[in-house]
Amino acid sequence: MFQKIKDSKVFLTMPVQSDIGDVINYTTDLFNFALEMGISDIHIEPVKDSVNIRFRQSGDFIYVDKMNHEEYAKLLSRIKILANLRIDEKQKPQDGKIGFTSEKNANELVDIRVSIIPLIDGEKVVMRVLRQNTDLLSLDKLDFLDVNLAKIKTALQSKYGIILITGPTGSGKSTTLFSMLRSFNPLEHNITTLEDPVEYDIPYINQTQVKPQIGFDFASGLRSLVRQDPDIIMVGEIRDRETAMLAIEAALT
Repeated sequence: MFQKIKDSKVFLTMPVQSDIGDVINYTTDLFNFALEMGISDIHIEPVKDSVNIRFRQSGDFIYVDKMNHEEYAKLLSRIKILANLRIDEKQKPQDGKIGFTSEKNANELVDIRVSIIPLIDGEKVVMRVLRQNTDLLSLDKLDFLDVNLAKIKTALQSKYGIILITGPTGSGKSTTLFSMLRSFNPLEHNITTLEDPVEYDIPYINQTQVKPQIGFDFASGLRSLVRQDPDIIMVGEIRDRETAMLAIEAALT
């Protein structure tokens, strides 16, 4: 199971499931393999005749496995159980979280954020893999060119201004942002974040989860944070003009 085929991005297919024990082992192996590959997302996509599993690694997709819909029904139920989601809900999107411990490192806790959405051929699952080992969050470990790393560290020494990070899904935006925050001593600064969702739990940093469904979005959160005597504010996403303008004003003042 999960042995890479030489000179190919295709991996061996999943064996036919015969009981729930196989599903449990398969799910564990899938998560462990994702950690071993260092991937950011797991995509499980039903199509008319089959269900495909792909990993996103450094922004690119790798085809991993394929199964039939009967096998997938068992896997989907297992994922929903682990994420505390409703097994019988098949018409509405659902979001949840799975706490997973790495097989190779029993001390490493991994958060797996689960998003399920109904399609015409079934329910698609996307799982974001978030390693909670904050020791990995270091600018020196992100493989920046020396000249670029020096520019970033110089910019971080400024007492004002804004650093804007953009890029495609899975390119490492959040990891880069939190690596920057980790370069500061949180006991010497008032550091606050606005996130959706909170991805890394970092001690002594004030992390805020926005809740758009109750009107607490990035813009309203940012308005509140500028009255909290901040030294550093990290805005997880700029989705609209208002948030962009508020971020610029906060950076200038």
